[in-house]
Amino acid sequence: MRNSGVTVLAEAMHISSMKDLNPKYANLSYFGVIEHIWVFDYENFKIPIFGCKWINSSGIRMDKSGFLQVDLNRVGYKDEPFILASQAKQVFYVTDTTSTKWSIVLLSNKVADDTGVDQGDIDVENQSSVKQNDQDENSITDESYIRKDHDEGIWINSDVRVAEKQLFVYVSMTSNEDQPHDDAIDDGDHDNIVDQEAEIRRGITLMKRVIRYRDRGILLDAHWSEIGLLIEPNGSKITSFIGALVRNAIPITCDDWRDTNLEEAKDKLWIEIQRSFNNMEDNRRKICLKLAGRLLRGFRTFLTRRYLKDANKIFVDAEYPERYNSLIAPEEWVTFKAKRKNPNFRSRSETNRQRASGPPYPYRKGRMGYGRLEQSILTRESSSETSVPPHVLWKEARVGKDGVVKEDVQKVFEKCETLS
Repeated sequence: MRNSGVTVLAEAMHISSMKDLNPKYANLSYFGVIEHIWVFDYENFKIPIFGCKWINSSGIRMDKSGFLQVDLNRVGYKDEPFILASQAKQVFYVTDTTSTKWSIVLLSNKVADDTGVDQGDIDVENQSSVKQNDQDENSITDESYIRKDHDEGIWINSDVRVAEKQLFVYVSMTSNEDQPHDDAIDDGDHDNIVDQEAEIRRGITLMKRVIRYRDRGILLDAHWSEIGLLIEPNGSKITSFIGALVRNAIPITCDDWRDTNLEEAKDKLWIEIQRSFNNMEDNRRKICLKLAGRLLRGFRTFLTRRYLKDANKIFVDAEYPERYNSLIAPEEWVTFKAKRKNPNFRSRSETNRQRASGPPYPYRKGRMGYGRLEQSILTRESSSETSVPPHVLWKEARVGKDGVVKEDVQKVFEKCETLS
């Protein structure tokens, strides 16, 4: 048994989704262990301070028997260790004999303040809204809160969302008059639907893992090519993280990534990216946000193809996709469908789809960007160089899985070879 346990009750803001404009405030308990005690002596009075090691929210659960349990090794909130002694309530941690990494939380039945006045029973259910199952790193948690007193990332519902403590912009994004230039190729056959669904799931799981690592003070390193593109290791992970982040933060009714109303939201996206990875200097902002815009456009493309069109690419009146209820609010889906039904949008979309549907030299490397493609070429050839000639990279990007180089591609390559 450990008798240095402590819990503190804090007011927190609860939201049902990233776009919830009616937040609710309720109490939430945090659990930890006292590591240091300081007393500030001001001659006329003294203030005791506790320095605590707080347990991350992923390390708190309610077992099947209704016992509150904590994993003392899952540490979080490292930048906020201090509380006033007057805010603390003592708890005891007893090791669970059936699962030694978990400890059962025992709370005192009564709490008295300095005046000796009985403050009543501690109601565990009212104090703590955290209820979790014992999940591994690849599962999805079921937390739904955001503390209003700091800027920790938040996980919302069962699909994990990340954002700052203020809501992302959700204004001027619902009009059917928005410029659709950023959806110019939304109706093209870009990616396999199954791959898209897998990528969405992968992004959610990865985002959760990155946040857990971040809460423990562990940040993945971003690596960049000579021309400033994300590469491995971690390039694909960061891409998936950014995709999950923007899908959670920006409404699908936003058609114009260049809309000035999005500047505040983009700032928050960039802050979240910088907080989650190393080597994210400010000069990387433009490429990361450009990637975020492209991934959001890809999500809209997926939704259009998966739900709003039939096998003959005819628009249909699709029902609300329940499986993505953590990403899309019902009213958001209604607006999204209305915009797709708009004749002007359909006309411009079809024009741009035809324009983009038959490029003379199509890119054939799927989701692998030029940065990772260049890295794979250098690795394959065991080259000591740090970059690949542009025309070589261009040609490689147009070689399919069968390894065949089309004649017209080869001619362009040979011409560039001659000029170089």
